Amino acid sequence: MQGPASGWTPQFIANLKAAGSERPTLGAYAGPGKLALLRLRPDFDLEGALGDLAPTMRRLDVALLHRLVLERLLGVSAQAVREEKNLTYFRNTAIACESVENGKGQIAFLLNPTRWPPFMTTPSPTARCRRNPRISIQAAFRIDHLLAG
Repeated sequence: MQGPASGWTPQFIANLKAAGSERPTLGAYAGPGKLALLRLRPDFDLEGALGDLAPTMRRLDVALLHRLVLERLLGVSAQAVREEKNLTYFRNTAIACESVENGKGQIAFLLNPTRWPPFMTTPSPTARCRRNPRISIQAAFRIDHLLAG
């Protein structure tokens, strides 16, 4: 799966969806020939890693992306994420990936649509979402500048 994002994106999204039906999965695209499915290991301790979140929230791809990948792995602070200093949000997967190909971003993270019914039953104040919870489309995230750590 190489070349312009418009050529391989549909197949990759289908693979992301299939993998995401088994366990939380993110897609990562860092340019032609550099893409991967990032699946949560079955034995990963979500409660230990994200114990401050409600159990339903812990399994959301967006929570895993923000808390485990952006904050812990890449060192992008929660404040920087809130202020969108180091990333840009896209609703169109192909456009997010093309921005990486054009050098406007370093990596695009691709998420499956959130399955909202189980999420909406979470009575936690942390269950708020800045985006419209009724939108069920692929979301892509682009990091503009990684923080030096």
